[in-house]
Amino acid sequence: MGEHRSGTTLLYQLLTNSGAFNPLTLHHILRFDQLEEDFRQGRQEAARAETNALLQRRGIHDRMMDSVKVNADMPEEYGFLLLKKAGYLKLRPQSLAAFQEMCRCVQAVSPPGKPLLLKNPWDYIRFAIVKQLVPDARFVFIHRDPLATISSQLRGFRSSLETVNPYAEVLSKVLGRLQNNWLARKVLSWSASPYSGHLTLRMMVSQSRKSREYYRTHVGQLPPDCWTTIEYEELCRQPEAVLSRLLQFLGVPEAYDPALAKQISPRNPTPLPEVVRFAKSLVNTTAIPSHG
Repeated sequence: MGEHRSGTTLLYQLLTNSGAFNPLTLHHILRFDQLEEDFRQGRQEAARAETNALLQRRGIHDRMMDSVKVNADMPEEYGFLLLKKAGYLKLRPQSLAAFQEMCRCVQAVSPPGKPLLLKNPWDYIRFAIVKQLVPDARFVFIHRDPLATISSQLRGFRSSLETVNPYAEVLSKVLGRLQNNWLARKVLSWSASPYSGHLTLRMMVSQSRKSREYYRTHVGQLPPDCWTTIEYEELCRQPEAVLSRLLQFLGVPEAYDPALAKQISPRNPTPLPEVVRFAKSLVNTTAIPSHG
């Protein structure tokens, strides 16, 4: 659980690479309706090869906005599957049935005996609701310096408007239609420019404030044994120590490959000048409740 661009992807990948969990992957999202039939017919490897072939045909090698490599087994956010199956990016009562079916299906076609590992930044500001809907859920919260987080969000937003991203088209029809809408792209580009008074940036700053305030208000309401926190910066500096602590908390066997540390490429930590101007108040609110 964490804000967009706070390090959730890196954490998800590192925990997945420990081999202790069953993640939701891009292949699961793209081929969800055929997963169990592929499993029964023993053609899972062939199906994954088809997904990789699709990505290759579309010229998709990374997510473009952050250079994260893309293949069939890449862990991905469950919000995109909920959007596809229930019309919502977030877990809510109306999408709970789709969420439960997703969990059941992924576990049915994955190695037995491993817990399901999921992420969806859209639900970070709603984790108390997620806990009500999924009582057995356990949370790993990741936090990053807010100025760096917002700067990364703004860089990613601007990058997404520079060119059509074929990965977004494959991942979600909604995203595909949006980025191929000339007028929508013009409006979004304007909103991210100084001519709009930095409208998009102001919205990102406001959302960050709300997210951090929500966390402060609600995290203490969670049972103490169901959540823990880490810092993105610490994860980049000491990945082995941080992951060891997390795996102990989650009660799974420790299996950390030191070579994984070489895959860690911290995002640009330098805040954008406009972010510093509009988000100064966040500097004084970086101390948030930690646990574990």
